[in-house]
Amino acid sequence: MEKVFQAQPYRYGAMGSLGNASYMLIRQHQFPNEFNPTLDKMEGWDHDRIMQQQYEHGSRCFKEHTGTGEMGLESWVKSAEPEKVIHFLQDILKADPAVKWTGFRVLATVNSGNGYLVWTLQLFAKHPKSKTVVYNGQNAPNVALVAHSAFF
Repeated sequence: MEKVFQAQPYRYGAMGSLGNASYMLIRQHQFPNEFNPTLDKMEGWDHDRIMQQQYEHGSRCFKEHTGTGEMGLESWVKSAEPEKVIHFLQDILKADPAVKWTGFRVLATVNSGNGYLVWTLQLFAKHPKSKTVVYNGQNAPNVALVAHSAFF
């Protein structure tokens, strides 16, 4: 089994230009904590690399699928039907169209050097014979626990 990178929990206000989001979970759907790489498939890439290397493709994907540019991704991803998010990710990541993609995860990081927001885009395909357990939402083992502090 191969473990996925553990996401940080969502924190309101952590994504502004002075924010400190680091692989912060925006949304996940049917996404594993660990998976069987001989059966299951995983694709992923940071959107800034796509925009640097394939700007026309990236811009088209954002506009065609989300109706906005890259800065509107958070609100769209949170409200879109999972199938629409999977279709967007499959297109922008140029993922194999022959694979039945079953889940996804979108993370956000603020680049500490320039304040630029970077989206980590991940697709997952659970094989029908796989025993991989998948999760939705923030309360999952692939998301770090929130440390609560008391104020006195």
